[in-house]
Formats: sequence, C-alpha cells, structure tokens
Amino acid sequence: MYYYIEIIIFLQGANMNITQQFNNSMLFEFYGNMLTEKQKNMLTDFLDNNLSLTEIAESYGVTRQAANDLIKRTLKLLDSYESKLGLLKRFNNIKDKVNATITDIDAKKFEQAKDNLNSILEDF
Repeated sequence: MYYYIEIIIFLQGANMNITQQFNNSMLFEFYGNMLTEKQKNMLTDFLDNNLSLTEIAESYGVTRQAANDLIKRTLKLLDSYESKLGLLKRFNNIKDKVNATITDIDAKKFEQAKDNLNSILEDF
C-alpha cells in the first residue's frame, strides 16, 4: 500500500497520467539507447518493472530524492530528444496511415489505399 501511494504522489507531482506514462514508455523505447546505463536501468525499473522510488533508491544505494531527480531529468531528456528528432511522432503518423490503408483495403477503396501508401513514401 505504501509503494502504491508513493507512486501516485510522484505521478501527481509530475502531472503524469496514464497517457503520459505510455508516452514516456514509447519515448524510452525509441531513445533509450542514447541514455547512460544508470539512466536506462533506473527508468526500466520505474516504467517497466513498476518499482517505487524507495525500491529504486535502495537498489542503487541513493536517496529517494536522488532517484526521483534522476528519473525526472531523464524523462525531460527523452522529451528533448523527441522535440529535436521527432521519431515517435513520425512513427505514429506512419502507423495511422498504415491502419487507414488496411481499412481502405478492407472496404475495397484501393485508390485511397494507394494514396495512403504513396503518402507514407513521401514522408521519407
């Protein structure tokens, strides 16, 4: 119960909802290799393994505040990478166009499907 409350407090403090948490996980998937090993490990524990800040701090031999600060800084860094490179945005746009293409093919709207595919190629 204590850990659950701690995570909720952290998430509320960071104004993070489920959508933002999912977005952070996606950013981590795209840009995780650009992080240090410590950043990757702590963020994996936080986002993927659902460890509390206390558990992370104990695991790495740092204070809870240090773990909190590192996670917040790392999430800001991932946002910075996305604002500069835009890989997640491009991925989502392509995914949406592919889904639209599949829908058009199912509805036998082949010209629209062709236009969607050409649009994807133009994005490169």
